[in-house]
Amino acid sequence: MCVYLVTLADGQQFKMRANLVQASASIYVNWHNDDDDDECWQCTPYQTATARHSELRAAELCASYLAAPDDCIEVLEVIEAPEVIPEP
Repeated sequence: MCVYLVTLADGQQFKMRANLVQASASIYVNWHNDDDDDECWQCTPYQTATARHSELRAAELCASYLAAPDDCIEVLEVIEAPEVIPEP
């Protein structure tokens, strides 16, 4: 499972945790960028297969899932963070 740093077009950032190899793996999101505690990670209703094994598509799904109606959901950049987190 890898951690990705997602940057939205309006400059907001969040972390996403996903195993993009395993189709049934859940995708997690963390809006608390400075905290990697397990309780900060929220499971989304999406799996890797829903994101078509793409980190960009997974980031778009996460952004739209947590956004309010007027929030920016356009993903500008997705980069893989150096740390690898084991399955929860």
